[in-house]
Amino acid sequence: MTGVLGRCLGAQLQAASLGADVYRGAAAEVGVLAVDLTPAAVEDPVSSALPRRFDALQWHGDTFDLPVGAVQLARSQACEQQAFVFKRAYGLQFHIEIDAARATEWGDVPAYAQSLRELLGPDGLSTIVEQVRRKERTSTELARRLFAPARTHGRSRHAGRLAHVRPQPEGQPPGEGAEQARAR
Repeated sequence: MTGVLGRCLGAQLQAASLGADVYRGAAAEVGVLAVDLTPAAVEDPVSSALPRRFDALQWHGDTFDLPVGAVQLARSQACEQQAFVFKRAYGLQFHIEIDAARATEWGDVPAYAQSLRELLGPDGLSTIVEQVRRKERTSTELARRLFAPARTHGRSRHAGRLAHVRPQPEGQPPGEGAEQARAR
């Protein structure tokens, strides 16, 4: 049996499918910001690949409650739920897999660009891209450590555990989450 990895909206949808509430957060969390692992994450075979504190791209306005039976793996100052695992399903609210080129591509999507202008002002895209660029090398290494077991097939005892799902539906701004997607 393989696992599932939901990133950003994927984590919100996983939480909702497990019966947890997904809702608008107190404030949008946008930027490259600190994420802290919980003590349970250090013992987890997948999330233990990450340092106890790291910076990750955040670009969401919604958050979620921890699903019943899930284990919380990470939190941030703005969002209590940054990562969880339920059986073999992992949900990550943050992005460590995005490089500056991909962040720039996201900014080419009109809805994404509008979202950034509303949240960060007229220079929102350049601000995000520069933040991502400054942390790109570290984030890329973290992503390789976290996601590599899913691709190595046999080089790790955790090989093949994760199957990736798209973090956002086509044309949906990263700041829009499961709550708005369900309303469509």
